[in-house]
Amino acid sequence: MKSDKASANGARQLSGSARSFEVLEDHNRTNEVKHRRLVDFKDGCRYGKFGKTKAYELIARERIRAYKMGGKTLIDLDSIDEYHASLPRVQSRAMI
Repeated sequence: MKSDKASANGARQLSGSARSFEVLEDHNRTNEVKHRRLVDFKDGCRYGKFGKTKAYELIARERIRAYKMGGKTLIDLDSIDEYHASLPRVQSRAMI
């Protein structure tokens, strides 16, 4: 992965058409490192196929995770995937 910029808090902006950020976290002081897929708010809404009002609602209900970096709000794409996976399936009606 090619990185363009690194900030003081460990976020790295990745090259590509959508602005995304990769944040590395060290959990429980082990060698396990978690990569978070963070994108700008607008790109997170596009990825999740919802508008900004729904995004703010999901953030408030803690269904998706968002972070602040300076004045920018970043959305965790993995949390959007988790949200989508938690949605109920549509039950089809049997035609007789």
